[in-house]
Amino acid sequence: MNNDELLRWYNDNRELMTVNQVEKELQMSRGTLSQAIQGSRNLPKKYIEPLTVLMNSLTAAPPKVATSLEDEPVQI
Repeated sequence: MNNDELLRWYNDNRELMTVNQVEKELQMSRGTLSQAIQGSRNLPKKYIEPLTVLMNSLTAAPPKVATSLEDEPVQI
């Protein structure tokens, strides 16, 4: 994903994680992500891959688990 796609995804999914949480998780300098979202700077290239990984982990389908040995796995 490129810079614009990542920022668009974040804007659409802000309820999953705050800007400050993302910056802490990815060890970004404070304000880096918010400035990129506001358009006052580009997201540094070194954060594109880690943000993509974080994005995928936040939006991954939850694991299927069996509620008993007789049950089929169910989506939770």
